Amino acid sequence: MRIATKERYALKLMVDLALQDKDEYISINSISTRQGISIASLRAVARALTAAGLIETNTGHLYHYRLNRDAAQIPIPEILRATDGKFACTACSEIEPEKCTRHRVCANVLFWEGMQESEFIGTKSGQTLCDLTDFCRNKTN
Repeated sequence: MRIATKERYALKLMVDLALQDKDEYISINSISTRQGISIASLRAVARALTAAGLIETNTGHLYHYRLNRDAAQIPIPEILRATDGKFACTACSEIEPEKCTRHRVCANVLFWEGMQESEFIGTKSGQTLCDLTDFCRNKTN
């Protein structure tokens, strides 16, 4: 499985937050410095993760975040879906699919929508953010 840049950034942001004190809000600037990712890219990813309910922002300090729940309760596929949304098999299914007269009968569209609904991608391992964080922590020690 190939992971897009936005998804990689989301995983890095989530691991970074999981490695910090769970009660502390972490600035996007400090995450950017540690991870080597631009602030603009992290802000876009953080918006998607906040909308998905995976992280929360500190109302008193703009662009300061923390996990919304324990890392062991956040499956990796949930992070990937928060940033990527639905699978798109073709450009026509991603941009205005209702304009395609074959959209409801197209074998490609039906296949990828079935994959999305079955949550096949990433569910076989059952890994959580906690597993990924532990792996990263062990690699740095």
